[in-house]
Amino acid sequence: MTIDDSFWQYALLLPNALLIAAAGLAVVRVRNELRATRAFWSSPAMTAMQPEPYDDRDLRRMFDRRITMFEKYLEQQIVSRTESAAESPTTSQRNNELPVEYAVRMVRSGACADDLVRGCGLNKGEADLLMRLHANSKTTTAPLTH
Repeated sequence: MTIDDSFWQYALLLPNALLIAAAGLAVVRVRNELRATRAFWSSPAMTAMQPEPYDDRDLRRMFDRRITMFEKYLEQQIVSRTESAAESPTTSQRNNELPVEYAVRMVRSGACADDLVRGCGLNKGEADLLMRLHANSKTTTAPLTH
């Protein structure tokens, strides 16, 4: 039994035909998948899931409200500070004198170091020094310690 060239030609023809048929089936299958995917993405459910265009009007309104609230707060703080400054006796008593002069006068009238810190804006060390230098002998009966 001799195998001639025609046998090999037919033998190679059959696998090639099977490969072409498999490729055709794959193309048909991919095309059907693409159609199904396109139909899915164009369905009403998917169009409803797409985000709306960005709208920053709500953010701007919120920011404007916060700015307005902050401006009102600042106005209230300014008014309350000016009223408290006008009402405080320390500003009316020391219009023309330095804070140290006012502190010396307070010490001579019997104020304590805490009063100097609060009323004159001095720190604790400065208040203690003024107490030692300018306090009456009655007010310095207790030794000052650090």
